[in-house]
Amino acid sequence: MIVLAIDTAGTGCFAALYDSDKDIVLGAAGADIGRGHAERLMEFVDAALEAAGIDLPAIDRVAVTIGPGSFTGIRVGVAAARGLALALGVPAVGVSTLAALAADRPGPSLIAIDAKRDEVYWQRFSADGSAATPPAIASVEAARAVVLADGE
Repeated sequence: MIVLAIDTAGTGCFAALYDSDKDIVLGAAGADIGRGHAERLMEFVDAALEAAGIDLPAIDRVAVTIGPGSFTGIRVGVAAARGLALALGVPAVGVSTLAALAADRPGPSLIAIDAKRDEVYWQRFSADGSAATPPAIASVEAARAVVLADGE
Protein backbone atom coordinates (compact mmCIF):
# COMPACT_ATOMS: atom_id res chain seq x y z
CA MET A 1 0.00 0.00 0.00
CA ILE A 2 1.32 3.45 -0.93
CA VAL A 3 0.67 6.06 1.77
CA LEU A 4 1.02 9.80 1.34
CA ALA A 5 1.98 11.14 4.77
CA ILE A 6 1.52 14.84 5.56
CA ASP A 7 2.85 16.65 8.63
CA THR A 8 2.01 20.30 9.21
CA ALA A 9 1.40 20.17 12.97
CA GLY A 10 4.55 22.08 13.91
CA THR A 11 6.83 24.61 12.29
CA GLY A 12 7.76 22.03 9.67
CA CYS A 13 5.82 21.29 6.50
CA PHE A 14 6.52 17.79 5.19
CA ALA A 15 5.18 15.20 2.76
CA ALA A 16 6.41 11.65 2.24
CA LEU A 17 5.43 8.59 0.22
CA TYR A 18 5.68 5.29 2.10
CA ASP A 19 5.34 1.77 0.72
CA SER A 20 3.91 -0.30 3.58
CA ASP A 21 4.42 -3.60 1.73
CA LYS A 22 8.18 -2.99 1.46
CA ASP A 23 8.44 -0.86 4.65
CA ILE A 24 10.38 1.89 2.88
CA VAL A 25 10.04 5.61 2.32
CA LEU A 26 9.89 6.15 -1.43
CA GLY A 27 10.31 9.91 -1.41
CA ALA A 28 10.04 12.86 0.93
CA ALA A 29 10.16 16.64 0.79
CA GLY A 30 9.66 19.52 3.17
CA ALA A 31 11.32 22.08 5.35
CA ASP A 32 11.06 23.79 8.71
CA ILE A 33 9.25 26.88 7.40
CA GLY A 34 7.68 28.33 10.55
CA ARG A 35 4.67 29.80 8.75
CA GLY A 36 3.13 29.54 5.32
CA HIS A 37 2.07 25.89 5.33
CA ALA A 38 -0.90 26.57 3.04
CA GLU A 39 1.32 28.20 0.45
CA ARG A 40 3.99 25.48 0.44
CA LEU A 41 2.37 22.12 1.24
CA MET A 42 1.36 21.15 -2.30
CA GLU A 43 4.85 22.07 -3.54
CA PHE A 44 6.26 19.54 -1.06
CA VAL A 45 3.65 16.90 -2.02
CA ASP A 46 4.67 17.32 -5.68
CA ALA A 47 8.38 17.09 -4.77
CA ALA A 48 7.80 13.92 -2.72
CA LEU A 49 5.86 12.35 -5.60
CA GLU A 50 8.67 13.25 -8.00
CA ALA A 51 11.31 11.84 -5.64
CA ALA A 52 9.29 8.62 -5.36
CA GLY A 53 8.78 8.41 -9.10
CA ILE A 54 5.03 7.90 -8.79
CA ASP A 55 1.87 9.81 -9.68
CA LEU A 56 -1.07 10.75 -7.45
CA PRO A 57 -3.32 7.86 -8.64
CA ALA A 58 -0.82 5.36 -7.14
CA ILE A 59 -1.70 6.55 -3.62
CA ASP A 60 -3.83 4.11 -1.62
CA ARG A 61 -4.20 6.13 1.60
CA VAL A 62 -3.49 9.62 2.93
CA ALA A 63 -2.23 10.02 6.50
CA VAL A 64 -1.98 13.37 8.30
CA THR A 65 -0.86 14.53 11.73
CA ILE A 66 -3.82 15.78 13.76
CA GLY A 67 -2.04 17.28 16.75
CA PRO A 68 -1.24 18.33 19.23
CA GLY A 69 0.47 21.22 17.52
CA SER A 70 -0.18 24.42 15.63
CA PHE A 71 -3.92 24.89 15.13
CA THR A 72 -3.47 26.64 11.78
CA GLY A 73 -0.90 24.11 10.55
CA ILE A 74 -3.14 21.20 11.51
CA ARG A 75 -6.11 22.77 9.68
CA VAL A 76 -3.99 23.15 6.53
CA GLY A 77 -2.76 19.55 6.67
CA VAL A 78 -6.16 18.02 7.43
CA ALA A 79 -7.89 20.06 4.70
CA ALA A 80 -5.28 19.04 2.13
CA ALA A 81 -5.40 15.38 3.19
CA ARG A 82 -9.19 15.33 3.08
CA GLY A 83 -9.27 17.02 -0.33
CA LEU A 84 -6.68 14.66 -1.82
CA ALA A 85 -8.39 11.60 -0.33
CA LEU A 86 -11.77 12.62 -1.72
CA ALA A 87 -10.31 13.37 -5.15
CA LEU A 88 -8.44 10.05 -5.25
CA GLY A 89 -11.26 8.00 -3.68
CA VAL A 90 -8.99 6.69 -0.91
CA PRO A 91 -9.23 6.78 2.89
CA ALA A 92 -7.71 9.60 4.93
CA VAL A 93 -6.47 8.77 8.42
CA GLY A 94 -5.37 11.02 11.26
CA VAL A 95 -2.27 10.25 13.29
CA SER A 96 -1.44 11.82 16.64
CA THR A 97 1.73 13.89 16.49
CA LEU A 98 2.90 12.25 19.72
CA ALA A 99 2.21 8.74 18.38
CA ALA A 100 4.10 9.54 15.18
CA LEU A 101 7.13 10.61 17.21
CA ALA A 102 6.89 7.47 19.37
CA ALA A 103 6.69 5.12 16.39
CA ASP A 104 10.45 5.04 15.80
CA ARG A 105 11.44 4.66 19.44
CA PRO A 106 12.43 1.21 20.67
CA GLY A 107 10.95 0.24 24.01
CA PRO A 108 8.68 2.28 26.25
CA SER A 109 8.92 6.03 25.83
CA LEU A 110 7.68 9.35 27.10
CA ILE A 111 7.24 11.79 24.21
CA ALA A 112 7.02 15.54 24.78
CA ILE A 113 6.76 18.50 22.42
CA ASP A 114 6.77 22.24 23.04
CA ALA A 115 3.28 23.64 23.60
CA LYS A 116 4.64 27.20 24.03
CA ARG A 117 3.99 29.40 27.06
CA ASP A 118 6.31 27.23 29.20
CA GLU A 119 4.18 24.11 28.68
CA VAL A 120 4.62 20.77 26.91
CA TYR A 121 2.30 18.20 25.37
CA TRP A 122 3.30 14.73 26.52
CA GLN A 123 2.24 11.11 26.44
CA ARG A 124 3.66 7.73 27.50
CA PHE A 125 3.88 4.82 25.06
CA SER A 126 4.43 1.12 25.72
CA ALA A 127 7.18 -0.93 24.10
CA ASP A 128 4.75 -2.05 21.39
CA GLY A 129 3.97 1.58 20.50
CA SER A 130 0.50 1.64 22.03
CA ALA A 131 -0.53 4.59 24.17
CA ALA A 132 0.09 3.92 27.87
CA THR A 133 -1.51 7.20 28.98
CA PRO A 134 -3.79 9.71 27.33
CA PRO A 135 -2.08 12.80 25.87
CA ALA A 136 -1.71 15.63 28.36
CA ILE A 137 -0.48 19.19 28.64
CA ALA A 138 1.59 20.30 31.60
CA SER A 139 3.97 23.00 32.68
CA VAL A 140 7.61 22.30 31.91
CA GLU A 141 8.25 21.90 35.65
CA ALA A 142 5.44 19.37 36.09
CA ALA A 143 6.64 17.40 33.05
CA ARG A 144 10.21 17.46 34.39
CA ALA A 145 8.90 16.01 37.68
CA VAL A 146 7.25 13.14 35.75
CA VAL A 147 10.50 12.37 33.93
CA LEU A 148 12.54 12.50 37.15
CA ALA A 149 10.03 10.22 38.89
CA ASP A 150 10.46 7.73 36.01
CA GLY A 151 14.21 7.67 36.58
CA GLU A 152 13.93 6.66 40.21
